[in-house]
Amino acid sequence: MTVRATTARRILRRQGMPPREICAVLAADDPLDVRRLLELHSERLEEWLEEQRRLVMTIERSLAGKRGMSGVRAPVSIG
Repeated sequence: MTVRATTARRILRRQGMPPREICAVLAADDPLDVRRLLELHSERLEEWLEEQRRLVMTIERSLAGKRGMSGVRAPVSIG
């Protein structure tokens, strides 16, 4: 599969890659530079996803732990 520069720019931007880094990726002549920049981006995405998973687990524990026998949901405090 081949991705055009405009498609790559749109995808990377949607993923939250900083505009300067997107420009650097698209302008890079050395494939190792491209790989390094995309690996950094991928690591940030993995860190973001892990944080989101932790938040979901916190929500789950809060909701499951604060439910009474009646099944009524208690308010959740995040932060």
